Amino acid sequence: QDPYALCMRLVGWDATGRPVLYTNFAQAYDRFDANNNARHMMALFDATVWWLAQQRKNQGNATAASRQWCIVVDFDGFGLYDQNPKSGMLVAQLLQHYPELMGTTILINAPTIFYGM
Repeated sequence: QDPYALCMRLVGWDATGRPVLYTNFAQAYDRFDANNNARHMMALFDATVWWLAQQRKNQGNATAASRQWCIVVDFDGFGLYDQNPKSGMLVAQLLQHYPELMGTTILINAPTIFYGM
């Protein structure tokens, strides 16, 4: 309902023609509701799947790789309250429904806890 509440969006396409989805913690002021975030991600993923199907009908994305997506996660603004285990579990469950579509995930401004991974 509020376009500024959550922040994950389709921003363009990479060099191979894959859709690029971008999210930024600092740009989403209502990001602490795990269920709301999961619904937002599911709606965006479903819209991206629809877009890929439309491209396929028009002879686009002929390779399997071009039918996957690239997700860019910008951790700018990430803080203590963003570390809700429920959010992580919901995202993991949601991504299980789209395994063949996952191409590349890029983490930007990741917190130091990620350095050991």
